[in-house]
Amino acid sequence: AAALGVIPVMLTFFIGFAPEGTDDKAWLDLGFTTFQPAELCKIAMIIFIPFMIEKMDRKAQTLKGALLLIALGGLVSFLIWKISDNMSSAIIIGGIAVAVVFIVSRRVWPYLLMGGLGAVGIAAFVHFVISGMENSENFRFRRVIAWLNPEKYASDLAYQTMQALYAIGSGGLFGKGLGNSTQKMVLPEAQND
Repeated sequence: AAALGVIPVMLTFFIGFAPEGTDDKAWLDLGFTTFQPAELCKIAMIIFIPFMIEKMDRKAQTLKGALLLIALGGLVSFLIWKISDNMSSAIIIGGIAVAVVFIVSRRVWPYLLMGGLGAVGIAAFVHFVISGMENSENFRFRRVIAWLNPEKYASDLAYQTMQALYAIGSGGLFGKGLGNSTQKMVLPEAQND
């Protein structure tokens, strides 16, 4: 299952293409359709990690076993991030691995410790981004900065974010129903939000 998810991602390195208006080569063209292999990888990870837990049996309950499983998920995440330049899917796949291992774990304290350390690391990263990278040329850093302060960048970097917030806000408590948003007419990537 993991190979079925990772092999198409590796193909994007050689034959991947970028849809019109984007510069990420995270897509494959099969002739009759196009798809993003990272989506297949998400499903493969949901199948692969439980398979490995079953195979490892009691070893999966040890800290070493849990870290091995999370490292396998992290490796796949790293490959997706580096090969297809798709950071959001890489974060989701890493999160899937951690969530599945956490669900089957009998011990909670290692995850609380890792979560606390992760929160401190994220806070330090955000502080670093805000304090020193506001004028960065790195697209990823600029997106994070725009996400932290979308009103300031509403006309360019955070346009999609602001329009999505308007779409959510206009739906009220129960929304307007799937596909009935009026805001989708102005969203550049309506399928994402």
